[in-house]
Amino acid sequence: MENAKTNSNDLNELSNILFDTLRGVVSKEVPAEQAKVISNMGNTIIANAKVQLEAYRQTKGGFKPSFIALDESETKPVLLPKTSEQFKFTITPGLKEYVQFKKYLSIEEAMVVEGKEQLILNAEAWIIEKSKVK
Repeated sequence: MENAKTNSNDLNELSNILFDTLRGVVSKEVPAEQAKVISNMGNTIIANAKVQLEAYRQTKGGFKPSFIALDESETKPVLLPKTSEQFKFTITPGLKEYVQFKKYLSIEEAMVVEGKEQLILNAEAWIIEKSKVK
């Protein structure tokens, strides 16, 4: 297993460690018991990251998550893209409503959390359900 190249303590580093561990298990360089410990620690870090992300949402960006690499010149996490234009899809009023309903700070944040395709599917399903209720 390769050693982590940096000590950035963010989700990119965690992913690298987990994939290095997986490769180590496959090549039999990492014992299964050690991989389980690393996996459990990874799950704990991910759970903590989810709590931090929720705090970020609830404080409307006032709380700065430590698990996301920050650009030195900005106070917002690099994880959130600057514009929806990067995603190349039409932003409909229904999509905006869905994002507000889910309490995301922006469409970009919803995209990062849910993924582009899943966001569109979830928004469409929500719009259909909402129209049935009326």
